[in-house]
Amino acid sequence: MNAAYKALSSPLHRIEYILQRNGFNNEEVDQLEDLDFISEIMEVREEIETSSVDRLYALDNDNAGKSRISFYARQQLRLYYRQNTGNTLHNRKICS
Repeated sequence: MNAAYKALSSPLHRIEYILQRNGFNNEEVDQLEDLDFISEIMEVREEIETSSVDRLYALDNDNAGKSRISFYARQQLRLYYRQNTGNTLHNRKICS
């Protein structure tokens, strides 16, 4: 029951579960090679460190909208980074 809840609890866990059920291992997913995406993530993470609480909420909303991706193996890694950014935003808002 706990494994099923975990698989359904977040988009990242759902995609990992679906990919594993279809024979894809996490190790088989290509490394992130999208330099524009890497740059975007780095800029957002830098902005998180210096932003006001209001700006953090705006970044969080923007990040959440971008987290809704289709279920393709190459998108799993993008979702991982988006979710990590969301977790960082959440932790930063709590500490502010």
